[in-house]
Amino acid sequence: MVYTKGHPRDYNNSLYHIYYRAGQLYQSNGTKLYSLQVELDLPYQGTQIFRGDAQHVAWIVDLVLDNNDYPVCIYSVQYNSAGLPVGQGGDDLRYFYARWHGSIWYNYSLAYAGCRLYAGEDDYSGLAAIEPDNPSTVYISTNSDPLTGNPLISRNDEQRHYELFCGKTNDSGQTWAWTALTSDSNADNLRSI
Repeated sequence: MVYTKGHPRDYNNSLYHIYYRAGQLYQSNGTKLYSLQVELDLPYQGTQIFRGDAQHVAWIVDLVLDNNDYPVCIYSVQYNSAGLPVGQGGDDLRYFYARWHGSIWYNYSLAYAGCRLYAGEDDYSGLAAIEPDNPSTVYISTNSDPLTGNPLISRNDEQRHYELFCGKTNDSGQTWAWTALTSDSNADNLRSI
């Protein structure tokens, strides 16, 4: 399970991982935390994947297990919105890709996620999904070019729209090649799950 302290509107979220086996909760490295009957006292008792702060607020998007039963996740991070009232931030969202390698989490920049879906929910992105049987393939929804962050303006209606992209990596997430699945749409393409 990958989790945060709470809704990103209310907390400068970091991202944590724990797993459950035979009635017990464990950190990523196998360190036993508690039986299921006992609650985690504090969110940071799990293994930290990403450390958030006022300028970098995380939120989990997707989680799968690879062929080694190691977790792989995508999460979004809201950049540069510290101190802004709710509804005025969220102009720079980004996706990240994290993999557990048996002893450490590796985090990689995945793509620009664009801007918030709507005012009031500054952390809401178009979302992303990991292909369950092949974690080296992901699908994202973004209204920015995944590599440059430039806005995606449709030639059909001159409006900024969310488009779907397929990303592939050959180096466990360090670099990505992107293929547009939609382009120049007249409406947003969301929730690539």
